[in-house]
Amino acid sequence: MTGRLGAARRELAHFVLCLVLAVALGQLALRLLRDPNLHTSVWWPLAGAGIAVLARLNPRSWPAALGGISLGYLVSVLEYGYDPGAAIGIFVAANIELLAASAVLRKLFPTGVRLNSPRHAFLFTVSVLAGVSFGAFLYSFSQYLASEGTFGSLWSAYFRTHALGILLVSPLFLVARTGLRDARRERRLNLEWLAQILTLVAISLLVFALDQHLIVPIVCALPLLWGGLRLGPVRSMVSLQALGLITTVCTLRGLGPFGDEAGWQRAWSIQVFLVVLTLMLLFIVLVAQARDAALQASEERAAALAKAEEITGTGSGVLNVLTGEVTWSPGMYRQLGLDPATVAPAAKRFFSAIHPQDQARVVDSISRMSQTGQTREPLEYRLIRPDGSQRLVQGRTEAERNEDGQVVRLHSTIYDITGQRAAELARSKADSELHAILGAITETGIVGTDASTGLVTRFNAGAEKLLGYRAAEVIGTLQSSAFHTERTREAARARGENDDAMQVFLDETASLGAFTEQITALRKDGSEFPAQLSLTPYTGPDGSREYIGVIIDLSEAMQARVDLRESETKFRLAFDGAPLAMAILGLQAADPGVILQVNPAMCAFAQRSEAQLLQTHLIDLMEEPHATRARHNLALLAGGQLDHVSVDRQFRRAGEGELWGRLSTAAVHPADDRPPYLILMIEDITDRRELTERLRHEAAHDPLTGLPNRSQLRERLDRALAAKARIGNVAVLYIDLDGFKAVNDSQGHSAGDELLIQVADRIAACVRSSDVVARLGGDEFAVLCPGVPDQDTALAIGRSIIATLAEEFELSSAYARIGASVGVALSGADEEGSTASALLEAADGAMYRAKRDGKGRVRVSQR
Repeated sequence: MTGRLGAARRELAHFVLCLVLAVALGQLALRLLRDPNLHTSVWWPLAGAGIAVLARLNPRSWPAALGGISLGYLVSVLEYGYDPGAAIGIFVAANIELLAASAVLRKLFPTGVRLNSPRHAFLFTVSVLAGVSFGAFLYSFSQYLASEGTFGSLWSAYFRTHALGILLVSPLFLVARTGLRDARRERRLNLEWLAQILTLVAISLLVFALDQHLIVPIVCALPLLWGGLRLGPVRSMVSLQALGLITTVCTLRGLGPFGDEAGWQRAWSIQVFLVVLTLMLLFIVLVAQARDAALQASEERAAALAKAEEITGTGSGVLNVLTGEVTWSPGMYRQLGLDPATVAPAAKRFFSAIHPQDQARVVDSISRMSQTGQTREPLEYRLIRPDGSQRLVQGRTEAERNEDGQVVRLHSTIYDITGQRAAELARSKADSELHAILGAITETGIVGTDASTGLVTRFNAGAEKLLGYRAAEVIGTLQSSAFHTERTREAARARGENDDAMQVFLDETASLGAFTEQITALRKDGSEFPAQLSLTPYTGPDGSREYIGVIIDLSEAMQARVDLRESETKFRLAFDGAPLAMAILGLQAADPGVILQVNPAMCAFAQRSEAQLLQTHLIDLMEEPHATRARHNLALLAGGQLDHVSVDRQFRRAGEGELWGRLSTAAVHPADDRPPYLILMIEDITDRRELTERLRHEAAHDPLTGLPNRSQLRERLDRALAAKARIGNVAVLYIDLDGFKAVNDSQGHSAGDELLIQVADRIAACVRSSDVVARLGGDEFAVLCPGVPDQDTALAIGRSIIATLAEEFELSSAYARIGASVGVALSGADEEGSTASALLEAADGAMYRAKRDGKGRVRVSQR
């Protein structure tokens, strides 16, 4: 609904605008451009304006526009005084003329009328003349029937006035629609246009507004042609209209060179003058457009060349051998590292940019070519840029000769090959290193395969030994698939759509990043052997891609498997009698880890019977998260990504406490068709683990109070200092008990130990949960306070500790009172160089100062 309403509003706007245009131009033609003696207008501007409007509007808008023009046409002629019959005749003829010409133009120019070629100009002329002729015929016939004159004179007058009206707007058709909008935005041209049109009006008034015959009318063409050359078709058309209006109005009032002519002679003079000026203007505008198009094309070609040189890293220049004149392309400036705005091209400047060691070669080559013109091979030399960087370039020069065979110009191009040479050197180095590595491996075959052709690119001594070929026989000649038996090809076809086994392997390597497969390899003599093929993609420094294949002879391994199968009885005896828990697990991809076989030690470890363990899952025996990790490892083992695992796992225990085992596995893939399985061995490490944890705890904690000891405090202090930029200030409180020795001496060491335990509890109750309380030894304690906002907070903690330790202690055999002295050291978040040792020493020094000052108080380090 909104779209229809918007369309209706647009059509109404077209109708109103065309109505106003038609009334205005009609009144202009009837009031100012009409010869009162001949009763006809010298030219009819609405004829051209109407065609211009319809030719540029969408045909869907024609009814509204044509309705507005027709109504304005009719209103104008009736208002002027035409009788209704004559007015209707003029109305019908003009509208049919307008509709016919516009329809033909729309058909011939579906994308818009633009006179940009002789063919288009011819089609435009034929279309307009046909429409005007048909309109003139209808007008003359209607007026002839009304006895208004002879048919021929009526036809001629109508045709001339309407054709001239169309001709005067013809420059408008030299510009596309977008060009019309762009022209209005060009402020500079508009200022020049204002000067041009003022000049044109002044000259026109001087020629036609005075009763004179001295100044010829053709001088009016000078500013008009100026506009055609510089201002474009739209502005030129407006200037032409202004000139036509001044010429016609002044001449019809008896002024100017044509003013004293009589009858049709005066009208003919005006029309011929305007036709000549219009044709001259059209020619000039077309010439200017061709010039502008050529200039734009030249600029676009120059921009395209500059872009191409930037992309390809090239530059070009021309040396005039006769004059010494030099020109450089933007790419040449770029290669030389120079600014075209500040540096003029010169041969001397170019030669000075060449590396001193290369100058002689380049100068000699160009000198010889300027004399002989003989083309030489491309030269490689170095350029030194103003910033000191060097670029390796390849230069090529061609000579241009005149008709006498004399060399007149040298055209030179340079191509930056710095990156190319670096890539070539890197590839050569990599190839040399890889060749040396491959040559040192003699027991394993290594074969390189080109990713695109499948041809062999590398063949080391180990491959020669395994496959029976010499490297020279296969490199670049044979494809890697030549080493595969029919059995390997059949297996590959079963896995992929390609009949080429090697291509199937390469595709899987490209997809997975690596590939390992057991194949049957074929030697040159036709013998076969089992092998393991591993493929890895390799990309050279120059971007070339190949696959490195590693071939291992499995003959001995296969024989070992047969020997292993023969010793299964011995394995059973060893399995059942092993003191360690052992089990055999299935490795089926769908559900790996099902217990297939267990020994007595496994039953004892798991505290379950053999019947309970069989067909259960290894995962069911473990605690989380160990069960999840074991499930992941089993999947890797089943998929072939792992072949063994050795790790500690926590198992479920029937009673209280933890059960830990050292789990070791080995994946077995039988040589026959039996499914793969996993041999599992579990060593009970519960006691060992508990002992290790206990020893670790004892090493880091005070055995009496259970608090962290000095080493543990230092470790945590180091971590806090490392994070002080994030957590802020780090405070250390050094606490020494006052009066503890007297209690320990008078009541015994057991009372002293009991007192120390209670002291530890009280200190811990005074600090935050994030703080660390430690016993440093004897009656000395320390508190680590990370993230302390300021010194006052640390002092408050110290005073709280002193206050709580001053309260009476209730021991098993007596009561005791002690005190404490506290030293505080603070490390700010922005301090550099603070260490755990420095902070502890500073806090210790502050504590001794507190003792010297009378004990039972807090002192802050002044370091």
